[in-house]
Amino acid sequence: TKADVRFWNFLPKYAKIAMIENTGKIALSDENSRIFYSNENLPLNKNILIVVKSFSRTSSSVVWLIQR
Repeated sequence: TKADVRFWNFLPKYAKIAMIENTGKIALSDENSRIFYSNENLPLNKNILIVVKSFSRTSSSVVWLIQR
């Protein structure tokens, strides 16, 4: 019987979710109004999930676009 000493530093501290209408384009910006992701060619007939992962305010964000 060993103690479980794993730690989960890659799990999010918090998560935010927003549902918006698909207008075919999106732009995501930080708190300083700098756009870090934009796409103007989203298909209107699909549901789209956009996942943003960032480790800190100073590190760059990773964006995944998932279409269904």
